[in-house]
Amino acid sequence: MAEERAAGPRRLASALLVFVGLVVLGVPAAHAYPSPTVEVTGHGWGHGRGLGQWGSLGYALDHGWTYSRILNHYYGGTTAASLGGDVPMTVQLRRFDGRETAVMQERGQLGTSAAGGSFAALRARRVGANTFAVERAASCAGPWAPLTLVAGPVTFGPQAPAGDDRASMIQACEPDGTRRWLRGHLQVVDRGGVSVTVNHLPMESYLRGVVPLESSPSWGSLGGGLGMHALRAQAVAARSYAQAETRSAVAKTCDTAACQVYGGVATLAPNGTFKSVEHANTDTAVRETAAEVRRMPSGAVARTEFSASTGGWTAGGTFPAVQDLGDTRSPLHSWTASIPVTSIQSAFPTIGVLQAVDVTRRNGLGSGGGRALDVVVRGSAGSVTRTGAQFRSQFGLRSDWFFVTNPAPPPAAWFLRNTVTSGTADLSFLHGEGSDHVLSCDWDGDGIDTPGTFRSGRFSLRSSNGVTSTDVTFSYGMTSDMPVCGDWDGNGTDTVGVKRGGTWYLRNRNSTGIADVSLRYGSPGDTPVTGDWDG
Repeated sequence: MAEERAAGPRRLASALLVFVGLVVLGVPAAHAYPSPTVEVTGHGWGHGRGLGQWGSLGYALDHGWTYSRILNHYYGGTTAASLGGDVPMTVQLRRFDGRETAVMQERGQLGTSAAGGSFAALRARRVGANTFAVERAASCAGPWAPLTLVAGPVTFGPQAPAGDDRASMIQACEPDGTRRWLRGHLQVVDRGGVSVTVNHLPMESYLRGVVPLESSPSWGSLGGGLGMHALRAQAVAARSYAQAETRSAVAKTCDTAACQVYGGVATLAPNGTFKSVEHANTDTAVRETAAEVRRMPSGAVARTEFSASTGGWTAGGTFPAVQDLGDTRSPLHSWTASIPVTSIQSAFPTIGVLQAVDVTRRNGLGSGGGRALDVVVRGSAGSVTRTGAQFRSQFGLRSDWFFVTNPAPPPAAWFLRNTVTSGTADLSFLHGEGSDHVLSCDWDGDGIDTPGTFRSGRFSLRSSNGVTSTDVTFSYGMTSDMPVCGDWDGNGTDTVGVKRGGTWYLRNRNSTGIADVSLRYGSPGDTPVTGDWDG
């Protein structure tokens, strides 16, 4: 802000002036984010809808809740029900999307819908519209020899029921060289010009490969067995979720975290490391809750979403938001993260130089106002708005319940000279920030001008030009206003005002309050300047 006035022991009322055109006066300087990273704190891990896995463990161990009470808490409005038996399940194995599908069986008793006989290893490759080349080999390693050319779908499976005998189960030969034991059989289909592989198996068998990957089987051994209630709750939630799913025309669900994670029975890595997926504790939890699901008031099976940690409150949505006291068990009940400023500027190039990341709206549930709903990323050239979920996903945060504390920019340095000549400063001190609107007026009528700043509707005025000084701070105006100062009533003391559009709002006291004078002068785009033009 610039100001001109006649010097003298008594100053008459200031007048108004506006500059029109390319005059840059009092425009705040753009400042860069004051650190190389944006520091974030938060609560929970995942979307927070429905059951919290760590919270269910906390309720089981610390509050003595049964799995039924846990489910009633997280899935309000639903009731326990039964599917009536072991229903069929279909799972799209996403590792094989658009790829050939190879399987083997240790006993050499692998069958296929494409040809009669028993085989050690078989492979299906899509070679045309709903057309597959089926090949045979001694193992997943090949070499592959032609067997037949058939229309899809192509089915692979053991010729006799496998039960729990892994040697009789099929092994899927995954693209990275991993071999995975699976219950049931596989079907390779042409879906819209892309080869898709689907595992067909009973629901209860499917859950044996889901529950241990969604909740730790070791929980069942905690608290003298109380932790089993968390695993039972997970089994019911996973069963309901799977039954309510309809991912595509060929499969109810998929095997990745986009649905719920399914790992089959066991894996053998290319380096020879064997790992069992199924576990006795989770097998027991599945068996003890057999066919149990949650139903909505309409009678439909509830799509019972769940996440690792709610942070202390569920997010609401299909099921009412509830406080999650059990989540204190979670190692991610609270967390921290750092986002490089360069990553944010690369993601949003239109903002220019990053200045701040502000959460402008929250859901009101939990500490600090709860989950972020709207996030504004501000920069020197503009701003962008994203939902909290979008911002979380884009920068890999644990959840959308997060907080950003923007560090204050470095303080602005003032250098004052008492003569209108070149030379060094007679006085220097710090006041305000580099992005503030700046003013200089005689705030106390002692005949000496001292600095003032305006930021986001708040004035901060210095009482002297010394290194130490008392500041007067108060709110007046709005963030988008342009500040001015002058002796509006001729009493020898300068006071503040703001220009908003083409209207000036002048106050005769340096304090919060309403305008003493308001008038229209100039146009909205003009830059305001004040001074004692006629003395």
